[in-house]
Amino acid sequence: MPANTKKRQLTRDEGIQILAFRRLGMTYEAIAKQFRDISPRQVQHLVQKGHPTPKKRSGRPPFITDEQLQELTAFVYTSKRTRRLSWTRLPFEYPMCTWENVSEWSISSAMKRAGFRRRIVRRKPPISEKNRQLRLAWAQEHLNWSREQWCTIL
Repeated sequence: MPANTKKRQLTRDEGIQILAFRRLGMTYEAIAKQFRDISPRQVQHLVQKGHPTPKKRSGRPPFITDEQLQELTAFVYTSKRTRRLSWTRLPFEYPMCTWENVSEWSISSAMKRAGFRRRIVRRKPPISEKNRQLRLAWAQEHLNWSREQWCTIL
C-alpha cells in the first residue's frame, strides 16, 4: 500500500473493537485485516493513544443549517430550470430565502454536502428531417438481417 494513501477516520466503535483485539494479543496486521481499509499504522496509533474516541474535526460549522439545506434541496428539485441555476442565482430565485450575506461559497459547500455536483449540460443537436428519414429507411432495410450479415459489415 502506498505511503501517501489517505485512510478514513476510525469510528468510536471500531476503536473499542481494536483495543479489545489488542488486549487479546492480536498483532497490528491481524487487527487491520479484520477491518476494511484500515492500515496497521492506524491500529498502532490508536493503541498508543489508548482511548477509542476520535478527535473532534476542526473547522468552521456550516453557515446553512441542515433544515435550510433540506428546503433549498426541495426547491432545486422542483423544476428543470431550478436544477440548472448557478449557485450565485440560487438565493435570488429561492422565494423563501431570508439569509443575509449568503455567499456563493456557502451555497456551493452546502449543496455539495447534499450530494449535488456541477456539470456542463450536454445538448444533443437536433436531427434534420432528411437524416431522420434516411436512418429510418436504413433500420427498416436491415431489420431482418442474420448475425453473419451483420458481422460482414462490422
